[in-house]
Amino acid sequence: MNQSSFDQQLLMLTLLNHVEDAIYFKDRESRFRLVNDSLVRAVGGKSIAEVLGRTDADFFGAAHAKAALATEEQIMRTAQPVLNLEEKEDFPDGRVTWSSTSKYPLLNETGQVIGTYGISRDITARKQAEAKMAQLNTELLNTERRLAVMDFAELILFHTNHMADVSGQAIDRVSAVMENGHFGQIKQQAERLISLLPPDSPAMDPCISLLGEVDLEAEQQEKTRKDLLALKKQLHGIIELVKARKHVPAPTY
Repeated sequence: MNQSSFDQQLLMLTLLNHVEDAIYFKDRESRFRLVNDSLVRAVGGKSIAEVLGRTDADFFGAAHAKAALATEEQIMRTAQPVLNLEEKEDFPDGRVTWSSTSKYPLLNETGQVIGTYGISRDITARKQAEAKMAQLNTELLNTERRLAVMDFAELILFHTNHMADVSGQAIDRVSAVMENGHFGQIKQQAERLISLLPPDSPAMDPCISLLGEVDLEAEQQEKTRKDLLALKKQLHGIIELVKARKHVPAPTY
């Protein structure tokens, strides 16, 4: 092994194991050939060695394993990537998680497709927050309908405190996820490693893909946070309408 190949492998392994996203390379049978520590944790494995050579069907439930295999077979057939796919991941023990995934064709030196590689980010907290936001919107809509046939003030007194508390908790969860995302740190490290790679390095495309994924997820989480804040403001507007007719203590959260 010459010094150049050693440096490329070292840079690639350094990047893989210092990124919170799950990164994986698969052969044409969709068996894991190279993974990082984040992928091992995501599938519930104990070590990288335990994961290598196995497929999604060894870790996930049948629904997700079948869908993931179909996507990878499509990529290998068309040589076209699948970007920003939101995947629902079911596990044999009943757990359900969500990931935002981009998968790409893996090419050899002659341009032949020899497998796939992918980058997956856990978005379970974001999906839960979005579901809670939808629930809150439904509660608000139902409240408005019932106001047509029931006393306005008494109905709001019954629902307001619970809705305000749930809204505040959802916003806190999203904020905590964003604070722990380390987007700036990951982007800075990836850009530094890209600057060290030769232009024709096989590690270049995965590194560039990772940069795009980091920026996209930051934008999506910021949008979710703003939507929740808008819902919270709407709830306060209803409270003010009630207070104009009848004194209602402001919620605390």
